Amino acid sequence: MPKIMIIGGVPGSLIRFRGDLIRQWINLGYEVVAVSAPAPELLEKELSALGITFKPIPLKRDQLNPFKDLIAILKLCKLIRMEKPDYIFAYTVKPIIFSAFCLNLLTNSKLYVMITGLGYAFSGRTIKQSLVKGLLTILYRYALKKSEVVFFQNKDDPVIFHDLKIITPNNKVVRVNGSGVNIDHYYCSEKSIDENTTFLLICRILKSKGVIEYFKAAEMIYSSHAGAVFNLVGPYHESPGKVERSELEKYSEEDFINYLGSVKDVRPYIE
Repeated sequence: MPKIMIIGGVPGSLIRFRGDLIRQWINLGYEVVAVSAPAPELLEKELSALGITFKPIPLKRDQLNPFKDLIAILKLCKLIRMEKPDYIFAYTVKPIIFSAFCLNLLTNSKLYVMITGLGYAFSGRTIKQSLVKGLLTILYRYALKKSEVVFFQNKDDPVIFHDLKIITPNNKVVRVNGSGVNIDHYYCSEKSIDENTTFLLICRILKSKGVIEYFKAAEMIYSSHAGAVFNLVGPYHESPGKVERSELEKYSEEDFINYLGSVKDVRPYIE
């Protein structure tokens, strides 16, 4: 039975964004091993229920710590040597780059990567962002040379990667339209009868997600439509691109902004 190892940064994304993909692999007869940062016990049970083997490594998505990253790379390399996957599918920055490093030791595994977005380093012009962008450009060039296929989820990112010479004509590039939506799980519901117009933004509370623009747009609309309600759902992250807590608290005190925090199931809020 051929084996696929899927490597992501956050364990929850294996369920929320890759769950149907994993199920499809299993239906096609593949053995699947999933790797990410450690997961809470309940989430580990959900991953096991998919019919896969889950292996945690000490991966920190939002931190740049060479010592800890080296430990994570060594753990991942050891895991790949033990599992001997035929295919590795990696997404998000560190899993992609770390997997490429490990392939120097393993010539039989084929690496496929998916660029799910460019994130903090490519979204601003501060000195720190420029330095991180320069480093990531070098590391991405190295990693994508090792990749059989590079998947992108929008039309802009491959253009940026081409301009930065991260990808070349030698790379096989495939664009898919996002991660897809399971329309049985995210069902269509009847429109509720409510005299107020309600807006909803679901995202991590980061500047690059447009949270500040959402707040400012809410202010502008509320000034002429006092009945409008603006809901915000998503986890707060202590990462370089975060929205400052003071700013989040300031807007959350307004009558028209409802910050609802992180939730397990977004469907009731969409409905």
